Amino acid sequence: MKNSIGLKVIAVVPAAGSGVRMGKAAGDKPFLEIQGRPVLVETLSRLDASNVVDRIVVVAKENCVARVEKLVSHYGIQKVTDVIAGGATRTGSVSRALGMLGAEAEDIILIHDGVRPFVTDDIIARSVAAAIETGAAVTAIPCTSTIKRSDDGLTVNGTLDRKLLWEAQTPQAFRAGIIQQAYELAGEDGATDDSALVERTGRGVAVVPGDRRNIKVTVPGDLEIASAILASMEER
Repeated sequence: MKNSIGLKVIAVVPAAGSGVRMGKAAGDKPFLEIQGRPVLVETLSRLDASNVVDRIVVVAKENCVARVEKLVSHYGIQKVTDVIAGGATRTGSVSRALGMLGAEAEDIILIHDGVRPFVTDDIIARSVAAAIETGAAVTAIPCTSTIKRSDDGLTVNGTLDRKLLWEAQTPQAFRAGIIQQAYELAGEDGATDDSALVERTGRGVAVVPGDRRNIKVTVPGDLEIASAILASMEER
């Protein structure tokens, strides 16, 4: 069933990362808890509540598929239709998901990190709208720090103009035909960012203003930040 916007919107949620930067929690990052709920559940619940998302496909580590399925059932996340095993890399994981969706070329694929739990309805809706209009969109926030370039990590080789720099987030949204072609052309040449693969095809990507609260839980300190963000959002 298609939603009110007239196109099917499928959310692909990569959650198969190794989590090495989380230290002792490596490999279990999606299952770490924020105020008693797993990070992945918080993420999926927000996508599930969106009135533009029709279907959710989760990509998990092979040995975590059953665990994710249990969470989906326990927390009553209705729109998750599939939990599949990911590949060796993020690119491989998303590629597997794209290959099993059965999406039509004009459908919208919304790709969102499983450990980015504070996406809002507004960001989801604006990302989908931008993809409908332009074919490809990336959520991003302006860079506020001064960025140095160093080729060897020892000496500064230059200072980049932060007025031109944006920090990419997710969701990133695409017409299905566009993102599928980008992944096919990429082959084994992966990227940490889906829109980068679209850029390589020569196609433009629209910028959707993001939210600084839309953090990715990556290192141990992020859990404390996430807990504070969740508390602030619940107070509203």
